[in-house]
Amino acid sequence: MKPSFIIIGGVKCASSSLYRYLNEHPQVLPCKTKEPGYLNNKNPLRLLKGYKSYISMFPSLNENEVVANWLEIGKELKMEFSTFSKRIENGQKYITGEATATTFVNAKPWLIKLIFPRIKTILSLRNPTDRFISHFNMFKRFEKEGKKGHKYGQLEDFIKKEIEAYNKGEKTKIIHQGVYVDYLPKWIKTFGHNLKIVQSYDLQGDKASQTLDEITSFLGLENYDFSRALGEKHNVGPSINVSTIAQELLDSFYQPFNQELLTQYQIAI
Repeated sequence: MKPSFIIIGGVKCASSSLYRYLNEHPQVLPCKTKEPGYLNNKNPLRLLKGYKSYISMFPSLNENEVVANWLEIGKELKMEFSTFSKRIENGQKYITGEATATTFVNAKPWLIKLIFPRIKTILSLRNPTDRFISHFNMFKRFEKEGKKGHKYGQLEDFIKKEIEAYNKGEKTKIIHQGVYVDYLPKWIKTFGHNLKIVQSYDLQGDKASQTLDEITSFLGLENYDFSRALGEKHNVGPSINVSTIAQELLDSFYQPFNQELLTQYQIAI
């Protein structure tokens, strides 16, 4: 099968939970690998070279069952493999798709549409200050686990360095991913009505079922009761204490970008 949809991000915006929820639907089959990252490649020749390998990650209707292997945060708050499987029933109509959280900021939308002209894209956004803190927390966990290249110091100092680098037009590690207006226009221009934007907080509480109903309709699927799946969250790390200064630094930085997002696209973050 070829993917009918992709969840393009963003990072720490509940894309893992959204993908797992959608795979509860009886007409959705999972990609065998979490976040394959194939579509992030900006080189057309490399994309073409890796096409067969990418497609092999999706299920075949000749199979009796598809098993998805995911690496995510487990109950002990450590990265571990999580698997879930789904039987493939004869006569059932299925679609499949994948979720790679970094696609929103890394990929070239026109290349994706060139390869998959009718694919539908789903973008989950989150308050960028909260997203930044969650992303920083993930990096601190990597540092604690001894992963190389993950030493960031104190949160406030790191925020100031990130803001300074962004304002100078230099490469940043986290802060740029919350400036949604830097990336959104090209996705809207390329995919138009085949881009569905949701907000992570709409996947919680009373609005969660309605949001998933909207997404299933967007994907051309039959209505489904997701209430059982909505009781779980996926790939969620522990929270950290954040100072008022750190909060204000981030809120102040993101405020003009959030305002532009509201003015240009009627998206309130």
